[in-house]
Amino acid sequence: MVLDLLQTRGLSPSRLGLALVLLVFGVVTTALENPDWPTLLLFGSATVFFLAAAFRQFREHALYELCFAVVMTVWGVALYVGGNEPRFLVLLFLGGGLVGTALELVNYWQGTTYGRLA
Repeated sequence: MVLDLLQTRGLSPSRLGLALVLLVFGVVTTALENPDWPTLLLFGSATVFFLAAAFRQFREHALYELCFAVVMTVWGVALYVGGNEPRFLVLLFLGGGLVGTALELVNYWQGTTYGRLA
C-alpha cells in the first residue's frame, strides 16, 4: 500500500531505497575510516544521482540520459584514480561514460534518440 502511494506520486521506491542505502553506507564508511576522495566522489555522486532519479520529473526530463552518462564517466574516473581492480570494469565505465556522454549531447542538441539501446 505504501509502495503504491509512492509510485502514484511519481517516486521510485527502489531508487529511493538504493539512495538511502548508499547514503548510510557512505556515512558509516566515513565515520569508521578515512576514505580517500575517489571513494567519497563515487558514493556522493551515486547517492545524489539515485536520489534525483527517484523522482519521475527527473527521469522524464530531456537531460536525464545525459546526466546518467556523465555520472557513469565520473564513476569511471573515480575508479581509475583509486586504482581499483579489475581494470576491465574501470575501462567499461570510462569508455561507456565518455561515448554515452558524447552520444547524449548530440541527441539532446538534435532532439533525437540515436544509439539508445532501450
